[in-house]
Amino acid sequence: MHKEKPKNLFWGLFLGLMVVSSMLIFFSLILALFYQNRFYPQTKISGVDVGAKTKEEAIKILEEKNNDYLKNDNLTLIFLSHEQKISPQDLALSFDAKKSIDSAFGQTHQNVILSPLKSLFLKNNWEQIITIDPEKMTGLINNLTQEESKNPRDAELKIADDSIVFSEATFGEGADIKKVEREIESKIALLQNGEIKIEKTRLNPAISDVDLAQAYFRAASLLQNKGFGLKR
Repeated sequence: MHKEKPKNLFWGLFLGLMVVSSMLIFFSLILALFYQNRFYPQTKISGVDVGAKTKEEAIKILEEKNNDYLKNDNLTLIFLSHEQKISPQDLALSFDAKKSIDSAFGQTHQNVILSPLKSLFLKNNWEQIITIDPEKMTGLINNLTQEESKNPRDAELKIADDSIVFSEATFGEGADIKKVEREIESKIALLQNGEIKIEKTRLNPAISDVDLAQAYFRAASLLQNKGFGLKR
């Protein structure tokens, strides 16, 4: 009799697990059916709640928010004692609400079992698809930071009077342009306002002393293998 208890317990747990799993799957399928043409709860795009909305309804809501955002000077760049406000026009900014909605809808409706359950426990905030003129954005950042910045200098090899002259690389100081551009794009994609503080960091040269030395010795080795001798 005692040996039967573990076996009965196992089958009891197994049946209980099967019942719970079946209920969850059934519940998930009901949700998937109800939301097959609508966004699941707790879904946001650029901070805009589109839960239970159809794609058409979500596009309309998002376009209204985008139009409001385009009317304002939304962001302020701060670098040391310098400040500069940025408007959407400064960046030639445009939104693609329809493409953003289609992408988010597809991502949140990938699985009829898991997607509905995930929507109940996890919040989703998707970034909107935007277009920004990269040259204008880089120009704005450079105009703000250039007075307090020092560009790095790459290591160089020059031939002068039958001699090879090596110039060491030097580090610079200023803004990490790529990092600032990512912060700007992320804030805009989420329709966020506010300040972006730019830190002054060390800027590395594109070609370091080590990079140049390695390239020099590789070139010397290749030339020697081809039968060209290098004078010392």
